[in-house]
Amino acid sequence: MSSPFGRSLPSRPDLAQQKKLAKELLESFASGDAEALARVRSELPDKQKIALADAQFVLAREYGFENWAALKQHIEARADDRRSPEERMHDAFNRHDAKAVRALFEKHPALRQRINEPLFAFDSPAIVAYAKDPAMVDVLLDFGADPNRRSDWWAGGFHALYAATGAAADRLIEAGAIPDACAAAHLDRLDLLARMMAEDPARVHERGGDGQTPLHFATSRAVVDLLLDAGADIDARDVDHRSTAAEWMLDQKRGAGRFDLARYLVEHGASADIFLSAALGLSDKVRAMLRGNPKLLDLRTAQGDYGEKPPSSYHIYMWTIGDGRSPLDVAAQFEQQETAEVMLEFASTLQRFLLACRLGDEASARALLRE
Repeated sequence: MSSPFGRSLPSRPDLAQQKKLAKELLESFASGDAEALARVRSELPDKQKIALADAQFVLAREYGFENWAALKQHIEARADDRRSPEERMHDAFNRHDAKAVRALFEKHPALRQRINEPLFAFDSPAIVAYAKDPAMVDVLLDFGADPNRRSDWWAGGFHALYAATGAAADRLIEAGAIPDACAAAHLDRLDLLARMMAEDPARVHERGGDGQTPLHFATSRAVVDLLLDAGADIDARDVDHRSTAAEWMLDQKRGAGRFDLARYLVEHGASADIFLSAALGLSDKVRAMLRGNPKLLDLRTAQGDYGEKPPSSYHIYMWTIGDGRSPLDVAAQFEQQETAEVMLEFASTLQRFLLACRLGDEASARALLRE
């Protein structure tokens, strides 16, 4: 039965506006407004108090829909119809909605013709941008995506196998994706990597995405050992971020990502600057550095030598540590208390104050202000 308070949707309904109307109905009902009371009673006669979901239900019924979910679906479908196929495709990709992507490819041949174009971030084709998503990989390959299509990134193109793992990687390889040395290192395919090195020792210096070497992509100690035994340069830097493999292996906090591999590389001779040493908790190394140059504590990630140097982007610390962090900040961030204490021996009052503020230590910050 239709509501006695029937209303019509505007020609271009907006979901946000309907949510606002439902909220207004809720507020009017709560204030005792006679019209609002009548509207709610017509649909929910036994309700003395209502929530927002009830107001949304009443509004939907007034438009002739069974419930709010049906109204919402109708509005979203109308909005979807007004967008181009390209806009809908990008939205489906952003939602990782493989089912919607498949439906759009089936309906729009023009979209299928662009499947290998660099339409995503860093000049990537879809097969690279969504290589970690097995369902999306399946759809893309079913509609003719080239499993070996790389991104067009200036510093070195990315292959889907540089990011894919598990089922996604297996599906790509089944479809004809050819692993290079960087991909083999990422996939921890020791057998494949060893065969490559035996056939062509120079492949240990191969360059992949961002101009990284296979060592940058390593995910296990066994792969690191194989590459170093084959002559890999432990301090080789990528092209885009001017960073070593160990520097790439940090990931925002202690224990995340390939943190242990970064330490393993340093133990095997990789260089470590003040930031990497702080993150890894290399207290003796930090003390030796600061004795030679206390001003190292003034350095900041993403600034100075760690900033942009066109055409190169920021040093990788911008992403593996964060923007504008000091060495003291990094020691605290990676929970390296002993190393932080070593740094404090060389820190100025201002540096100690800033660290206290970062840690939320109000008492220490106030004490430092009194010095």
